[in-house]
Amino acid sequence: MTVKKALCHALCIIMIAILLCPLAIGVHADAVIDTVSVVLENEPEAGAHPPFAVLVESEGCEIADAESEGFVGGVAWTDMYTGSYVGPGDTLVADRSYEVTIMLRTSSDEYLFKRTGDGLPLVEGTVNGNNAIFENTESENLIALRAMFTARKSGIKIDSVGVTGFERPSAGKAPDFIGSKLPGGFYEFSEYGAEGYRGGVLWLDMNTGKALTPSDKFTSGHAYQLRILLVPHDMYEFKTVLNHPEVEATVNGEKASVADQGMPRYEIELCVNYFDLHSHVFTEWQETEIATCWYEGTKYRYCPDCGYYEYENVPMLEHDYYIVNGVPADCKHEGMKTHYLCHNCSLCFDENKQICDQEDLFTPVDPEKHGYVGEEYESDDASHWKKCECGAKVNVESHSYGEWKTDVEPTETSAGKRTRECAVCGKSVSEEIPPVDKNHEHKYVWKSDESGHRQVCEECGEETSAGEHDLKDGKCTVCGYEVKSGASGNGDGSDESAGGFIWLIIAIGACIAVAAVVIVILALKLRKVNKAAGK
Repeated sequence: MTVKKALCHALCIIMIAILLCPLAIGVHADAVIDTVSVVLENEPEAGAHPPFAVLVESEGCEIADAESEGFVGGVAWTDMYTGSYVGPGDTLVADRSYEVTIMLRTSSDEYLFKRTGDGLPLVEGTVNGNNAIFENTESENLIALRAMFTARKSGIKIDSVGVTGFERPSAGKAPDFIGSKLPGGFYEFSEYGAEGYRGGVLWLDMNTGKALTPSDKFTSGHAYQLRILLVPHDMYEFKTVLNHPEVEATVNGEKASVADQGMPRYEIELCVNYFDLHSHVFTEWQETEIATCWYEGTKYRYCPDCGYYEYENVPMLEHDYYIVNGVPADCKHEGMKTHYLCHNCSLCFDENKQICDQEDLFTPVDPEKHGYVGEEYESDDASHWKKCECGAKVNVESHSYGEWKTDVEPTETSAGKRTRECAVCGKSVSEEIPPVDKNHEHKYVWKSDESGHRQVCEECGEETSAGEHDLKDGKCTVCGYEVKSGASGNGDGSDESAGGFIWLIIAIGACIAVAAVVIVILALKLRKVNKAAGK
């Protein structure tokens, strides 16, 4: 065998040995552990006990029991302020820093922790999402993981969230980055997020992997994912179990998945996938706040198929004026100026339609204006009046008496009585008529009617000169009484009576002539009947 061949054989043996060496010790290239993720049962909270229950999420390693001081089941907590260990029964102090040390070992001989050429651990680790460091130990299969925490006061747990108002993707429409409602009021959109997030909202085209902008349009046939980042308000935090969010979530009423961004108590991400683009079929608009003359209203409609709500403002109304006529003040009541009211808002406006206070519309009581007057008159001997409710006399006037009317005629032995009434208020006054003096001087006046005339004494009532009227042209030449045509009387009026009598005679003669003709006709007919009977 030549030297050259011997060298070739040696190189082949070395290469085979190198390849077979890992197999000989049972380790594969993919059994090297270079990352480790550990989750504490609970976040360290002020006033609570430190958590010693730990879950190792990475394959190939597990918690290693440690007998050193302060360790409980492979976990130890150190108060960085005092430098002492904290036991399971101790209480964490608010805003104080604590270090947790977790001992890890490989779960079998098939796994090795990744190390540098000097044998130092070259492993990346996290505890509840916080970066951790590794320290070397005496054993190659054992390492120590350390992480720092600050004990904070626990907030009120939020175990369910819901977001509404995001318009469902529809072909040709732009993505909705605003939304409208965050029910509960205990959380809000995050102001932070990776590239593509806008106000805590991201729309992702799942076909292209591109984050959409407000100017993009949804494309028919593409699938989309809506991601929403939420953060709790002060004094609140999202519920977690083993450092994972334990929160039920909905978007527009649809169930959404929940992920965390490393700190699940303080930020979560909702995800909803839309595989089929949707066309909304909306209900009729319904008003939630009625518009007035001073404020806009709001209305909404929704799509029953997808639960999407759409909101719009309702424009303010214009004033709808109607006039209220004024009422003058009187002696008892204030008056009211003419003004306008609005059917929509009920505000008051003056005559120039300028807004005014209702108190400015009243006018003061006017003691000289009596508006409430009774129907009945009151009176005294001199005058009459009507009385206002305030007690004042209104429309005071002197009586307006008519003629005297004799109630009892006087005689020579007894007095008489006469009365007269006011034509306005009806007040009557009476006075005595003195007895008749038999030696008095008669004061005659004519008393006439259709039958004739006579003279009557005003003092004693004695009658004289009675007779018929002497008519001329329908008027009595004696007493002056006027009668209708045809009335009885003497003098020139007899011609008219004579003319009437002549016409009466003519009418009677005409009746007699007609009767004679009728009798003759009847007699002739009777004669013909008798002749016919004789034959």
